[in-house]
Amino acid sequence: MKLKFIKIFFLLLLLIFLFSSCNGECRHRDMSEMVIPPSCGERGYSVFTCVDCSFSFESDFVAPEPHDLTKTLIEPTCTEAGYTLNKCKKCDYSYISEPTSIVEHTITLTTVTPTCKSAGYTINECSLCEYEATTNPLPSLPHSIKETVVNPTCEKEGYVNYACENCSFAYKADYISAKAHVFTEVITSPTCEEEGFTTKSCTVCGKSVITDYTEPTGHSYTAKIIRATSSADGYTLNDCKYCDYNYKSNYEYSYAIFTGAYVNNSTPIAKGIDVSSYNGELNFNTLAANGVDFAIIRAGSSKTGEDVFFDINYTKARAAGIELGVYYYVEATGVEEMLEHAENLKKIIENKKFEYPVYLDFEKAELGEALGKELLTEMCAAFVEKLQADGYFAAIYTNNNWLENFFVKETIVNKYDIWYARYVSADNIASPEWNLTKYGTTMGVWQYTDEGSFDGFTEPFDLNLAYKDYPTIIKRFHYNGY
Repeated sequence: MKLKFIKIFFLLLLLIFLFSSCNGECRHRDMSEMVIPPSCGERGYSVFTCVDCSFSFESDFVAPEPHDLTKTLIEPTCTEAGYTLNKCKKCDYSYISEPTSIVEHTITLTTVTPTCKSAGYTINECSLCEYEATTNPLPSLPHSIKETVVNPTCEKEGYVNYACENCSFAYKADYISAKAHVFTEVITSPTCEEEGFTTKSCTVCGKSVITDYTEPTGHSYTAKIIRATSSADGYTLNDCKYCDYNYKSNYEYSYAIFTGAYVNNSTPIAKGIDVSSYNGELNFNTLAANGVDFAIIRAGSSKTGEDVFFDINYTKARAAGIELGVYYYVEATGVEEMLEHAENLKKIIENKKFEYPVYLDFEKAELGEALGKELLTEMCAAFVEKLQADGYFAAIYTNNNWLENFFVKETIVNKYDIWYARYVSADNIASPEWNLTKYGTTMGVWQYTDEGSFDGFTEPFDLNLAYKDYPTIIKRFHYNGY
Protein backbone atom coordinates (compact mmCIF):
# COMPACT_ATOMS: atom_id res chain seq x y z
CA MET A 1 0.00 0.00 0.00
CA LYS A 2 2.84 2.30 0.92
CA LEU A 3 4.74 1.46 -2.31
CA LYS A 4 1.67 2.25 -4.40
CA PHE A 5 1.32 5.59 -2.72
CA ILE A 6 4.92 6.45 -3.43
CA LYS A 7 4.49 5.66 -7.14
CA ILE A 8 1.39 7.88 -7.39
CA PHE A 9 3.28 10.68 -5.67
CA PHE A 10 6.18 10.52 -8.05
CA LEU A 11 3.84 10.42 -11.03
CA LEU A 12 2.13 13.63 -9.89
CA LEU A 13 5.47 15.34 -9.44
CA LEU A 14 6.40 14.23 -12.92
CA LEU A 15 3.23 15.70 -14.43
CA ILE A 16 3.77 19.00 -12.62
CA PHE A 17 7.35 19.06 -13.89
CA LEU A 18 6.31 18.30 -17.39
CA PHE A 19 3.76 21.10 -17.59
CA SER A 20 6.09 23.60 -15.98
CA SER A 21 9.27 22.63 -17.98
CA CYS A 22 7.95 23.10 -21.43
CA ASN A 23 5.71 26.07 -20.63
CA GLY A 24 2.77 24.01 -21.65
CA GLU A 25 4.00 23.71 -25.24
CA CYS A 26 4.69 19.84 -25.20
CA ARG A 27 2.40 17.53 -23.26
CA HIS A 28 4.85 14.54 -23.40
CA ARG A 29 2.11 12.22 -24.41
CA ASP A 30 4.48 9.83 -26.29
CA MET A 31 7.30 8.54 -23.99
CA SER A 32 9.93 5.81 -24.78
CA GLU A 33 11.31 3.60 -22.00
CA MET A 34 14.89 2.19 -21.76
CA VAL A 35 15.52 -0.34 -18.96
CA ILE A 36 19.02 -0.32 -17.37
CA PRO A 37 19.43 -3.65 -15.51
CA PRO A 38 21.15 -3.71 -12.10
CA SER A 39 24.83 -4.87 -11.85
CA CYS A 40 27.07 -5.93 -8.94
CA GLY A 41 27.81 -2.32 -7.91
CA GLU A 42 25.00 -0.32 -9.51
CA ARG A 43 21.19 -0.27 -9.03
CA GLY A 44 18.92 -0.82 -12.03
CA TYR A 45 16.31 1.72 -13.37
CA SER A 46 14.20 2.81 -16.35
CA VAL A 47 14.85 5.96 -18.43
CA PHE A 48 11.73 7.58 -19.93
CA THR A 49 12.33 9.97 -22.87
CA CYS A 50 9.80 12.10 -24.78
CA VAL A 51 9.88 11.21 -28.45
CA ASP A 52 8.83 14.80 -29.35
CA CYS A 53 11.41 16.72 -27.35
CA SER A 54 14.57 16.09 -25.31
CA PHE A 55 12.80 15.71 -21.98
CA SER A 56 13.69 12.52 -19.99
CA PHE A 57 13.57 11.17 -16.41
CA GLU A 58 14.56 8.02 -14.44
CA SER A 59 12.25 5.83 -12.34
CA ASP A 60 11.46 2.25 -11.34
CA PHE A 61 14.77 1.82 -9.49
CA VAL A 62 15.96 -1.74 -8.69
CA ALA A 63 18.51 -2.62 -5.95
CA PRO A 64 22.12 -3.67 -7.02
CA GLU A 65 22.84 -7.42 -7.50
CA PRO A 66 25.35 -9.25 -5.20
CA HIS A 67 28.92 -10.12 -6.55
CA ASP A 68 29.41 -13.65 -8.05
CA LEU A 69 32.83 -14.50 -6.61
CA THR A 70 35.37 -17.20 -7.65
CA LYS A 71 38.27 -18.20 -5.40
CA THR A 72 41.84 -18.89 -6.66
CA LEU A 73 44.46 -20.34 -4.30
CA ILE A 74 47.95 -18.78 -4.76
CA GLU A 75 50.53 -21.12 -3.22
CA PRO A 76 53.34 -19.59 -1.09
CA THR A 77 56.98 -19.63 -2.43
CA CYS A 78 60.41 -19.05 -0.91
CA THR A 79 60.08 -15.29 -1.52
CA GLU A 80 56.30 -14.54 -1.44
CA ALA A 81 53.37 -15.44 0.92
CA GLY A 82 50.38 -17.40 -0.37
CA TYR A 83 46.71 -16.24 -0.34
CA THR A 84 43.20 -16.75 -1.76
CA LEU A 85 42.19 -14.40 -4.57
CA ASN A 86 38.42 -13.64 -4.57
CA LYS A 87 37.28 -12.19 -7.94
CA CYS A 88 33.80 -11.38 -9.25
CA LYS A 89 32.86 -13.07 -12.53
CA LYS A 90 30.71 -10.13 -13.59
CA CYS A 91 32.92 -7.15 -12.84
CA ASP A 92 36.47 -6.19 -11.92
CA TYR A 93 35.85 -6.38 -8.19
CA SER A 94 38.37 -8.56 -6.24
CA TYR A 95 39.99 -8.92 -2.83
CA ILE A 96 42.58 -11.13 -1.04
CA SER A 97 41.85 -13.38 1.92
CA GLU A 98 43.25 -16.33 3.88
CA PRO A 99 46.98 -15.39 3.68
CA THR A 100 49.63 -18.19 4.15
CA SER A 101 53.29 -17.86 5.20
CA ILE A 102 56.41 -17.95 2.95
CA VAL A 103 57.96 -21.47 2.67
CA GLU A 104 61.63 -22.29 3.30
CA HIS A 105 64.26 -22.68 0.49
CA THR A 106 64.91 -26.21 -0.87
CA ILE A 107 68.70 -26.18 -1.05
CA THR A 108 70.97 -28.39 -3.26
CA LEU A 109 74.74 -28.33 -2.67
CA THR A 110 77.42 -28.33 -5.41
CA THR A 111 81.09 -28.61 -4.48
CA VAL A 112 83.62 -26.75 -6.69
CA THR A 113 87.01 -28.42 -6.31
CA PRO A 114 90.01 -26.11 -5.84
CA THR A 115 92.64 -25.97 -8.67
CA CYS A 116 96.09 -24.45 -9.13
CA LYS A 117 94.50 -21.19 -10.24
CA SER A 118 91.31 -20.85 -8.15
CA ALA A 119 89.96 -21.66 -4.64
CA GLY A 120 87.26 -24.23 -4.02
CA TYR A 121 83.81 -23.66 -2.41
CA THR A 122 80.25 -25.02 -2.04
CA ILE A 123 77.39 -23.58 -4.06
CA ASN A 124 73.99 -23.49 -2.24
CA GLU A 125 71.14 -23.27 -4.78
CA CYS A 126 67.38 -23.27 -4.10
CA SER A 127 65.53 -25.58 -6.48
CA LEU A 128 62.35 -23.49 -6.13
CA CYS A 129 63.71 -20.00 -6.77
CA GLU A 130 66.80 -18.15 -7.91
CA TYR A 131 68.40 -17.97 -4.50
CA GLU A 132 72.14 -18.85 -4.51
CA ALA A 133 74.95 -18.55 -1.92
CA THR A 134 78.53 -19.87 -1.53
CA THR A 135 79.92 -21.51 1.62
CA ASN A 136 82.84 -23.64 2.82
CA PRO A 137 85.74 -21.87 1.03
CA LEU A 138 88.80 -24.07 0.22
CA PRO A 139 92.31 -22.73 -0.61
CA SER A 140 93.80 -23.17 -4.17
CA LEU A 141 96.16 -26.12 -4.81
CA PRO A 142 99.91 -25.92 -5.53
CA HIS A 143 101.14 -26.65 -9.16
CA SER A 144 102.08 -30.25 -10.06
CA ILE A 145 105.10 -29.64 -12.27
CA LYS A 146 106.30 -32.13 -14.94
CA GLU A 147 109.71 -31.68 -16.61
CA THR A 148 110.17 -32.37 -20.36
CA VAL A 149 113.61 -32.15 -21.98
CA VAL A 150 113.59 -30.71 -25.54
CA ASN A 151 116.91 -31.58 -27.22
CA PRO A 152 118.74 -28.98 -29.29
CA THR A 153 118.63 -29.18 -33.12
CA CYS A 154 121.04 -27.84 -35.71
CA GLU A 155 119.33 -24.43 -35.64
CA LYS A 156 117.37 -24.21 -32.34
CA GLU A 157 118.37 -24.29 -28.66
CA GLY A 158 117.39 -27.16 -26.41
CA TYR A 159 115.72 -26.56 -23.02
CA VAL A 160 113.70 -28.07 -20.18
CA ASN A 161 109.98 -27.35 -20.29
CA TYR A 162 108.36 -27.15 -16.85
CA ALA A 163 104.57 -27.56 -17.11
CA CYS A 164 101.82 -28.06 -14.53
CA GLU A 165 99.89 -31.28 -15.13
CA ASN A 166 96.67 -29.72 -13.80
CA CYS A 167 96.58 -26.33 -15.55
CA SER A 168 98.17 -24.35 -18.36
CA PHE A 169 100.99 -22.92 -16.28
CA ALA A 170 104.39 -23.58 -17.93
CA TYR A 171 107.86 -22.06 -18.34
CA LYS A 172 111.19 -22.92 -20.01
CA ALA A 173 114.64 -23.03 -18.42
CA ASP A 174 118.05 -24.78 -18.53
CA TYR A 175 118.79 -23.84 -22.18
CA ILE A 176 121.27 -25.89 -24.30
CA SER A 177 123.07 -24.39 -27.33
CA ALA A 178 122.04 -25.40 -30.90
CA LYS A 179 124.18 -27.88 -32.88
CA ALA A 180 125.77 -27.29 -36.29
CA HIS A 181 124.41 -28.83 -39.54
CA VAL A 182 126.17 -31.88 -41.00
CA PHE A 183 125.59 -31.68 -44.77
CA THR A 184 125.90 -34.25 -47.55
CA GLU A 185 125.83 -33.06 -51.18
CA VAL A 186 123.95 -34.46 -54.19
CA ILE A 187 124.71 -32.93 -57.59
CA THR A 188 121.83 -32.74 -60.09
CA SER A 189 123.12 -32.23 -63.62
CA PRO A 190 121.42 -29.68 -65.88
CA THR A 191 118.99 -30.91 -68.53
CA CYS A 192 117.96 -29.41 -71.85
CA GLU A 193 115.44 -27.06 -70.24
CA GLU A 194 116.19 -27.09 -66.51
CA GLU A 195 119.10 -25.79 -64.45
CA GLY A 196 121.53 -28.07 -62.68
CA PHE A 197 122.17 -27.58 -58.95
CA THR A 198 123.69 -29.04 -55.79
CA THR A 199 121.37 -30.20 -53.01
CA LYS A 200 122.90 -30.06 -49.52
CA SER A 201 120.99 -32.17 -46.94
CA CYS A 202 121.69 -32.22 -43.21
CA THR A 203 122.04 -35.78 -41.84
CA VAL A 204 121.00 -34.59 -38.38
CA CYS A 205 117.83 -32.56 -38.96
CA GLY A 206 116.96 -33.30 -42.59
CA LYS A 207 117.06 -29.65 -43.72
CA SER A 208 118.11 -29.19 -47.33
CA VAL A 209 119.33 -26.20 -49.32
CA ILE A 210 119.97 -25.85 -53.06
CA THR A 211 123.08 -24.05 -54.30
CA ASP A 212 125.54 -23.86 -57.21
CA TYR A 213 123.02 -23.50 -60.05
CA THR A 214 124.20 -24.21 -63.62
CA GLU A 215 122.53 -23.19 -66.87
CA PRO A 216 120.37 -25.66 -68.91
CA THR A 217 122.31 -27.43 -71.64
CA GLY A 218 119.70 -26.73 -74.34
CA HIS A 219 118.20 -29.29 -76.73
CA SER A 220 120.33 -31.23 -79.19
CA TYR A 221 118.22 -32.60 -82.02
CA THR A 222 118.31 -35.51 -84.42
CA ALA A 223 116.06 -35.04 -87.43
CA LYS A 224 113.88 -37.85 -88.76
CA ILE A 225 112.04 -37.31 -92.02
CA ILE A 226 108.50 -38.68 -92.06
CA ARG A 227 107.45 -38.85 -95.69
CA ALA A 228 104.00 -37.89 -96.88
CA THR A 229 101.70 -40.68 -98.05
CA SER A 230 98.35 -40.70 -99.79
CA SER A 231 96.71 -40.75 -96.32
CA ALA A 232 98.97 -38.56 -94.17
CA ASP A 233 101.10 -35.42 -94.36
CA GLY A 234 104.84 -35.64 -94.11
CA TYR A 235 107.17 -33.60 -91.90
CA THR A 236 110.55 -33.58 -90.20
CA LEU A 237 110.43 -34.89 -86.62
CA ASN A 238 113.10 -33.19 -84.54
CA ASP A 239 113.84 -35.35 -81.48
CA CYS A 240 116.05 -34.16 -78.64
CA LYS A 241 118.81 -36.71 -77.95
CA TYR A 242 118.72 -36.05 -74.22
CA CYS A 243 115.02 -35.66 -73.31
CA ASP A 244 111.54 -36.44 -74.58
CA TYR A 245 111.00 -33.04 -76.24
CA ASN A 246 110.35 -32.99 -79.96
CA TYR A 247 108.75 -30.79 -82.58
CA LYS A 248 107.70 -31.04 -86.20
CA SER A 249 108.89 -28.87 -89.06
CA ASN A 250 109.18 -28.79 -92.86
CA TYR A 251 105.65 -30.07 -93.49
CA GLU A 252 104.93 -31.62 -96.87
CA TYR A 253 101.20 -31.86 -97.43
CA SER A 254 99.76 -35.03 -98.91
CA TYR A 255 97.18 -33.21 -101.04
CA ALA A 256 99.96 -31.29 -102.83
CA ILE A 257 101.84 -34.49 -103.81
CA PHE A 258 99.40 -37.37 -104.12
CA THR A 259 96.42 -35.98 -106.00
CA GLY A 260 94.78 -39.25 -106.98
CA ALA A 261 94.32 -40.93 -110.32
CA TYR A 262 92.80 -38.13 -112.37
CA VAL A 263 94.75 -35.46 -114.25
CA ASN A 264 93.44 -32.14 -115.55
CA ASN A 265 95.36 -32.50 -118.79
CA SER A 266 94.22 -34.17 -121.98
CA THR A 267 97.48 -33.69 -123.89
CA PRO A 268 100.26 -36.27 -123.38
CA ILE A 269 103.63 -34.82 -122.29
CA ALA A 270 105.85 -37.89 -122.76
CA LYS A 271 105.94 -41.18 -124.66
CA GLY A 272 107.10 -44.38 -122.98
CA ILE A 273 107.37 -48.15 -122.93
CA ASP A 274 107.34 -50.83 -120.24
CA VAL A 275 109.77 -53.72 -120.44
CA SER A 276 110.86 -56.88 -118.64
CA SER A 277 113.00 -59.93 -119.19
CA TYR A 278 110.38 -61.06 -121.70
CA ASN A 279 111.63 -58.34 -124.04
CA GLY A 280 115.18 -59.68 -123.91
CA GLU A 281 118.23 -57.42 -124.13
CA LEU A 282 117.29 -54.07 -125.66
CA ASN A 283 119.18 -51.28 -127.38
CA PHE A 284 117.91 -48.25 -125.42
CA ASN A 285 119.86 -45.82 -127.60
CA THR A 286 117.78 -46.99 -130.57
CA LEU A 287 114.60 -46.67 -128.48
CA ALA A 288 115.59 -43.13 -127.51
CA ALA A 289 116.19 -42.34 -131.18
CA ASN A 290 112.62 -43.63 -131.88
CA GLY A 291 111.22 -40.97 -129.49
CA VAL A 292 110.94 -43.00 -126.26
CA ASP A 293 111.06 -40.51 -123.35
CA PHE A 294 110.58 -42.94 -120.46
CA ALA A 295 110.59 -46.66 -119.69
CA ILE A 296 108.84 -48.47 -116.83
CA ILE A 297 111.05 -51.47 -116.17
CA ARG A 298 110.08 -54.61 -114.31
CA ALA A 299 111.94 -54.98 -110.98
CA GLY A 300 110.71 -58.49 -110.43
CA SER A 301 107.95 -60.62 -109.00
CA SER A 302 106.86 -61.83 -105.58
CA LYS A 303 106.98 -65.35 -107.07
CA THR A 304 110.38 -65.32 -108.83
CA GLY A 305 112.32 -62.48 -107.21
CA GLU A 306 114.35 -59.90 -109.10
CA ASP A 307 113.93 -59.69 -112.87
CA VAL A 308 117.14 -60.98 -114.50
CA PHE A 309 117.24 -57.95 -116.83
CA PHE A 310 116.40 -55.31 -114.18
CA ASP A 311 119.93 -54.02 -113.58
CA ILE A 312 120.80 -54.29 -117.29
CA ASN A 313 117.70 -52.38 -118.36
CA TYR A 314 118.24 -49.75 -115.64
CA THR A 315 121.88 -49.14 -116.58
CA LYS A 316 121.32 -49.02 -120.36
CA ALA A 317 118.19 -46.87 -120.20
CA ARG A 318 119.93 -44.43 -117.85
CA ALA A 319 122.93 -44.27 -120.22
CA ALA A 320 120.59 -43.56 -123.15
CA GLY A 321 118.99 -40.61 -121.30
CA ILE A 322 115.62 -42.32 -120.93
CA GLU A 323 113.75 -41.47 -117.73
CA LEU A 324 112.68 -44.46 -115.65
CA GLY A 325 109.86 -45.89 -113.61
CA VAL A 326 109.58 -49.39 -112.15
CA TYR A 327 106.89 -52.02 -111.51
CA TYR A 328 106.69 -55.14 -109.37
CA TYR A 329 104.29 -58.05 -109.89
CA VAL A 330 102.71 -59.32 -106.66
CA GLU A 331 100.51 -62.20 -105.55
CA ALA A 332 99.45 -62.25 -101.86
CA THR A 333 96.53 -63.10 -99.58
CA GLY A 334 96.83 -60.57 -96.76
CA VAL A 335 98.15 -57.18 -95.63
CA GLU A 336 101.20 -58.55 -93.75
CA GLU A 337 102.28 -60.52 -96.81
CA MET A 338 101.93 -57.40 -98.97
CA LEU A 339 104.15 -55.45 -96.57
CA GLU A 340 106.80 -58.19 -96.81
CA HIS A 341 106.72 -57.92 -100.61
CA ALA A 342 107.13 -54.12 -100.33
CA GLU A 343 110.28 -54.69 -98.23
CA ASN A 344 111.60 -57.14 -100.84
CA LEU A 345 111.01 -54.60 -103.62
CA LYS A 346 112.90 -51.93 -101.65
CA LYS A 347 115.95 -54.21 -101.49
CA ILE A 348 115.87 -54.62 -105.29
CA ILE A 349 115.56 -50.91 -106.13
CA GLU A 350 117.64 -49.36 -103.33
CA ASN A 351 120.35 -46.87 -104.38
CA LYS A 352 118.60 -46.27 -107.71
CA LYS A 353 116.71 -43.21 -108.93
CA PHE A 354 113.39 -43.15 -110.79
CA GLU A 355 111.68 -40.20 -112.41
CA TYR A 356 108.37 -42.08 -112.71
CA PRO A 357 106.45 -43.90 -109.98
CA VAL A 358 107.17 -47.28 -108.42
CA TYR A 359 104.10 -49.30 -109.49
CA LEU A 360 102.34 -52.23 -107.83
CA ASP A 361 101.14 -54.79 -110.43
CA PHE A 362 98.42 -57.02 -108.88
CA GLU A 363 96.37 -58.62 -111.66
CA LYS A 364 95.69 -62.30 -110.92
CA ALA A 365 91.90 -62.45 -111.36
CA GLU A 366 91.20 -65.69 -109.42
CA LEU A 367 93.07 -64.31 -106.40
CA GLY A 368 91.36 -60.93 -106.63
CA GLU A 369 87.92 -62.54 -106.72
CA ALA A 370 88.72 -64.69 -103.69
CA LEU A 371 89.96 -61.72 -101.64
CA GLY A 372 87.02 -59.43 -102.31
CA LYS A 373 87.02 -55.68 -102.95
CA GLU A 374 87.53 -54.44 -99.39
CA LEU A 375 90.49 -56.67 -98.50
CA LEU A 376 92.18 -56.34 -101.89
CA THR A 377 91.91 -52.54 -101.70
CA GLU A 378 93.29 -52.57 -98.15
CA MET A 379 96.21 -54.79 -99.20
CA CYS A 380 97.20 -52.63 -102.18
CA ALA A 381 96.84 -49.42 -100.13
CA ALA A 382 99.16 -50.89 -97.46
CA PHE A 383 101.77 -51.82 -100.08
CA VAL A 384 101.71 -48.40 -101.77
CA GLU A 385 101.72 -46.34 -98.56
CA LYS A 386 104.52 -48.43 -97.08
CA LEU A 387 106.70 -47.47 -100.06
CA GLN A 388 105.54 -43.84 -99.89
CA ALA A 389 106.47 -43.66 -96.21
CA ASP A 390 109.92 -45.00 -97.13
CA GLY A 391 110.51 -42.28 -99.73
CA TYR A 392 109.15 -43.76 -102.95
CA PHE A 393 106.44 -42.25 -105.14
CA ALA A 394 104.36 -45.43 -105.32
CA ALA A 395 101.26 -45.99 -107.44
CA ILE A 396 99.07 -48.79 -108.86
CA TYR A 397 98.99 -50.49 -112.29
CA THR A 398 95.43 -51.55 -113.20
CA ASN A 399 92.72 -51.48 -115.85
CA ASN A 400 89.05 -50.59 -116.15
CA ASN A 401 87.81 -54.10 -115.36
CA TRP A 402 89.76 -54.21 -112.11
CA LEU A 403 88.69 -50.69 -111.11
CA GLU A 404 85.04 -51.53 -111.60
CA ASN A 405 84.93 -55.14 -110.38
CA PHE A 406 87.89 -55.91 -108.09
CA PHE A 407 88.72 -52.68 -106.20
CA VAL A 408 86.75 -50.21 -104.15
CA LYS A 409 87.03 -47.76 -107.02
CA GLU A 410 86.38 -44.54 -105.07
CA THR A 411 89.24 -45.29 -102.67
CA ILE A 412 91.71 -46.16 -105.40
CA VAL A 413 91.04 -43.26 -107.77
CA ASN A 414 90.70 -40.61 -105.05
CA LYS A 415 93.92 -41.47 -103.21
CA TYR A 416 96.40 -43.14 -105.57
CA ASP A 417 98.06 -42.42 -108.89
CA ILE A 418 97.20 -45.01 -111.54
CA TRP A 419 99.03 -46.44 -114.51
CA TYR A 420 95.91 -47.22 -116.53
CA ALA A 421 95.79 -50.05 -119.09
CA ARG A 422 93.06 -49.58 -121.70
CA TYR A 423 93.90 -50.57 -125.27
CA VAL A 424 92.89 -48.85 -128.49
CA SER A 425 92.19 -50.71 -131.72
CA ALA A 426 95.09 -51.60 -134.01
CA ASP A 427 94.02 -48.81 -136.38
CA ASN A 428 94.57 -46.17 -133.67
CA ILE A 429 97.96 -47.31 -132.33
CA ALA A 430 99.86 -44.88 -134.53
CA SER A 431 97.87 -41.88 -133.26
CA PRO A 432 96.11 -42.80 -129.98
CA GLU A 433 93.69 -40.37 -128.36
CA TRP A 434 92.20 -40.60 -124.90
CA ASN A 435 88.44 -41.00 -125.33
CA LEU A 436 87.00 -38.67 -122.67
CA THR A 437 83.46 -39.85 -123.35
CA LYS A 438 84.33 -43.53 -122.96
CA TYR A 439 87.30 -43.45 -120.55
CA GLY A 440 86.39 -40.42 -118.43
CA THR A 441 89.05 -38.05 -117.04
CA THR A 442 92.66 -38.74 -118.05
CA MET A 443 95.03 -40.50 -115.65
CA GLY A 444 98.74 -40.17 -114.94
CA VAL A 445 100.08 -42.77 -117.37
CA TRP A 446 98.03 -44.56 -120.04
CA GLN A 447 99.11 -47.96 -121.42
CA TYR A 448 97.22 -47.94 -124.72
CA THR A 449 98.57 -51.05 -126.54
CA ASP A 450 100.75 -54.12 -126.27
CA GLU A 451 101.40 -54.17 -130.03
CA GLY A 452 103.67 -51.16 -130.43
CA SER A 453 106.58 -51.28 -132.86
CA PHE A 454 109.83 -49.39 -133.43
CA ASP A 455 112.38 -49.34 -136.23
CA GLY A 456 115.17 -51.78 -135.46
CA PHE A 457 113.01 -54.15 -133.35
CA THR A 458 111.01 -57.18 -134.45
CA GLU A 459 109.13 -57.88 -131.19
CA PRO A 460 106.13 -55.75 -130.10
CA PHE A 461 106.23 -53.32 -127.17
CA ASP A 462 103.75 -52.07 -124.57
CA LEU A 463 103.30 -48.37 -125.35
CA ASN A 464 102.39 -45.63 -122.82
CA LEU A 465 101.59 -41.93 -122.74
CA ALA A 466 102.20 -39.74 -119.69
CA TYR A 467 99.70 -36.98 -118.88
CA LYS A 468 101.23 -36.01 -115.54
CA ASP A 469 104.67 -34.41 -115.08
CA TYR A 470 106.00 -37.03 -112.69
CA PRO A 471 109.71 -36.13 -113.10
CA THR A 472 109.09 -32.58 -111.82
CA ILE A 473 106.92 -33.72 -108.89
CA ILE A 474 109.25 -36.54 -107.82
CA LYS A 475 112.36 -34.37 -107.94
CA ARG A 476 110.67 -31.43 -106.24
CA PHE A 477 109.50 -33.51 -103.29
CA HIS A 478 112.60 -35.74 -103.23
CA TYR A 479 111.08 -39.14 -103.84
CA ASN A 480 112.60 -42.18 -105.59
CA GLY A 481 116.18 -41.38 -104.59
CA TYR A 482 116.08 -37.63 -105.37
